[in-house]
Order: sequence, then C-alpha cells, then structure tokens
Amino acid sequence: MSLRYAFWSFLSATLGILAIYEMTMLVGSPLLIGSFGASAVLLFGANDSPLAQPRNLVGGHLVSAVVAVIVVALFGSTPLSMAIGVGVR
Repeated sequence: MSLRYAFWSFLSATLGILAIYEMTMLVGSPLLIGSFGASAVLLFGANDSPLAQPRNLVGGHLVSAVVAVIVVALFGSTPLSMAIGVGVR
C-alpha cells in the first residue's frame, strides 16, 4: 500500500463518518452505528475486495434496516429484540 493510498483511505473514511454524524445532527436521530465504520474501512481501505462493492454495502445496510424496523415494530426496542434482529439478519 502506498502512502498516498493510505492517506486517501484515511481522509475518505473520516469524511464519510463525519457526514453521517452531521446528518444525525440535522435529523436529531442517532444514525451512527458500528457497521458504518466497518463499511468505511471496506469501501475506502480495501476497495478491491468483493465485499466492498457498492451493491454489497448498500444492499447489506438496506436489508439490515428493513429487518430492524420489522423487529422493532413487532417486539419493541428491548435488548431481546436487538438480539433477535442480529440473529435474523
């Protein structure tokens, strides 16, 4: 890995997470979740990986969000429902 590539990865991932944080401030709802950090590493740090392709990243977050909404609608927001959501996904 070249120094230029490492710097670009650092800058892109940092700006991406900051953009999500700013959206959180605008809408007043927590949007920062751990998977965004992992996705930033894949997308900007290992972009040649098959897992870092946009369809996998966007699709994975979309499926996870749909599962989360369904589980919360059915069971409420409890530690058990969070565990069920992770298990279903």
